[in-house]
Parts: sequence; C-alpha cells; structure tokens
Amino acid sequence: MFFALIGLALLITAGLLIDSHRRTWARRRAELRSQQDKACQRAWRAEYVRRMQASGTVALLGLLFGSRELIPAKPLAMAIYLLALVAGSLYVLLLAMFDAWAGVVLTAQASSHQEAARARLEHELKKAREEVEQEIGD
Repeated sequence: MFFALIGLALLITAGLLIDSHRRTWARRRAELRSQQDKACQRAWRAEYVRRMQASGTVALLGLLFGSRELIPAKPLAMAIYLLALVAGSLYVLLLAMFDAWAGVVLTAQASSHQEAARARLEHELKKAREEVEQEIGD
C-alpha cells in the first residue's frame, strides 16, 4: 500500500508538471512569434522537450512504484524492477542536470547580449554629448 501511495503521488506530481510545462510553452510560443532570435527559440523549445521528457519519466516511475505489489518476489523479477527504477531515476537526474546547465548557458548569453547593448548605448550617448558640446561651443 505504501508504494501505491508513492506511485499515486508521483503520478499527480507528473500531471501537474506536464500541465505547467504546456502552459509555459503556450505562453512562450506566443512570445516567440514576435521574436526573431533563432537561438532563443531553439533554447526554449529544447527546454520544453527536456522538461516534458522528465515529467513523463516521473509518471512512469509513479506507475512502477504503484505496481510494486504486482512484482513477484523472485530475484530476477525484482532485479529487473529495481533496474527500471534506477534507470528512470538516473534519466530524470540527467535531464535535470542538462536543464540546469542549459539555463546557465542561456543566462550567460543573455547577459553578454545585454552588456553589448549597454556598451553600444553608452557609445551613442557619448557621441551625442560630444556633438551637443560642439554645437554649444560654436
């Protein structure tokens, strides 16, 4: 019964995560229609796919946990069952690590783009001030 409750909790969590990812993707798709940055589009799409895969795997883990009582208490069956649990858990962990790494890379890229834009604006402001000072001095 304990494993069935854990499985149910994982299934509910996975359902909520999938719903959240779909809503976020719908909102971002609307934003992407007006944006021409292909790298940003690819990054958001890849993030969506990774998160949906992780959520789906959490749902499969929930099914595995829920079906624990159905697994015969034989060594081979338990070994296969535990191997499936470990493999699914490692896959979710791997996707989470990739997602975190991609977030760091995307943030660094956005920061460098922002810094470049700030430098361009400062340069334009400096030129405009010099032009105004020349006009005043003439």
